Amino acid sequence: GRAVPYRFYSRHHVTFSGQKDIGIIRKTVDMNWTILIDDQEKVIYRGQRRNFVKVYEGLGLPVEEKLYLWRVRNNLVRVLGLILEARDRAFKLGQCIVDVLNEMQWAGDAYRDD
Repeated sequence: GRAVPYRFYSRHHVTFSGQKDIGIIRKTVDMNWTILIDDQEKVIYRGQRRNFVKVYEGLGLPVEEKLYLWRVRNNLVRVLGLILEARDRAFKLGQCIVDVLNEMQWAGDAYRDD
């Protein structure tokens, strides 16, 4: 497949007023290929939901729940698989990765995996 350059940024690069505005790094990245991975939807800055990939936090959920256990144990594997699948679909369809991720994850305003 086609190589896409990548960089990692921490909360120190993107946090503003409790929300993570990845637009702050807009001059150094292509926003169509920029992904924000976080465990809380509420930190997404207005207009950047399409860049969001959810990591399950699991805080406050009873440990007995099998779904909770599966999510926590396979969290990063799920995120990696989602990103790789979105990348492959984006190349195949000639779309940007964030549009594909958006289609894969959201049904209107509801997150498909909750």
